[in-house]
Amino acid sequence: MAAAAIRLTATTVTELAVGQVLRGRTGSYQLSKLIYDGVWHATACVICGYNERDMLERFQHRTAYLQPLIDEIQDPADPPAIVPRWLDDDVAGALGKQALTKSEIKQVAKSVLEALKPRNMPVNYRHGRDGPRFREVQLTDLGGAIHRDSEYTKEGHSMGTDRFRSPEAQLNDRAEPSSDILSFGITILYLSFGGIYHPFESSVPAGHPEYHLQIVMKYYHIMGPWPLPWASRVDDETLTIIACVAENSPKETLRPLAWVKDKEIDEEDRRFLLHILKLDVKDRPSARGLLEDKWLVDGCISSNCSMDQTVVNSSVTAL
Repeated sequence: MAAAAIRLTATTVTELAVGQVLRGRTGSYQLSKLIYDGVWHATACVICGYNERDMLERFQHRTAYLQPLIDEIQDPADPPAIVPRWLDDDVAGALGKQALTKSEIKQVAKSVLEALKPRNMPVNYRHGRDGPRFREVQLTDLGGAIHRDSEYTKEGHSMGTDRFRSPEAQLNDRAEPSSDILSFGITILYLSFGGIYHPFESSVPAGHPEYHLQIVMKYYHIMGPWPLPWASRVDDETLTIIACVAENSPKETLRPLAWVKDKEIDEEDRRFLLHILKLDVKDRPSARGLLEDKWLVDGCISSNCSMDQTVVNSSVTAL
């Protein structure tokens, strides 16, 4: 029986156990081990919640770069779960085995240009020594995907993983599509450092009172100073926070991306990242604009890294 992974994204779920059998509409899946929180390895699949099901049913036929839905769990009914297609690994796992080459980073970027972190980019490996390491790259975990004009985005809720979150999301300001663009840029920056260093890692552990503040300070150190147009649009509480960050960031703590040496990130990559990593949401490029950027258009030397323009257009429209 084929291997699979099962992802659960319900807020409250019934506890699952190794050996438990889940029954879907088209097959049964026995849990073999917990991969990480909410994601199980099974003998045929991955299992996720209903919002992700709705998103996949709507968009998976418009692009080849979403991890498609193959089944829906019916027994047990709680937790609600679906079964996306299984791939060999994810980018975080591949990165743990070996740093990604520049062409591999570009292949990943061009395949899944959205709000990302490496765990949400499943891959299939190419077997053999010739050609790129990845035969296929897809995007998964759409459980938190919401419409740009929903009340949830307008009210300014924290979304995404802390280290890959945009400044406005970190500060509970309104989320925009450009918030996802910045998360994409942070992911590419992290991959460019080989996964051994995360530039927006908090200097205190999660749960510490200053955990999120330290991440906001890293934004300022690497992407600052705060742009006046953006500062003029935020509420008084956010303005107080960003003023505090600026006042407590002496010059010697600043590490602008433009100062990074070529031996760490070369000039071509740095230009692309500087185009994305902007504190003001209005200064960031669109997904369509990035797909037309020279870094992606000229950079993917592998034929597997190219995308049919019809697929690109439908993917950007869908996202």
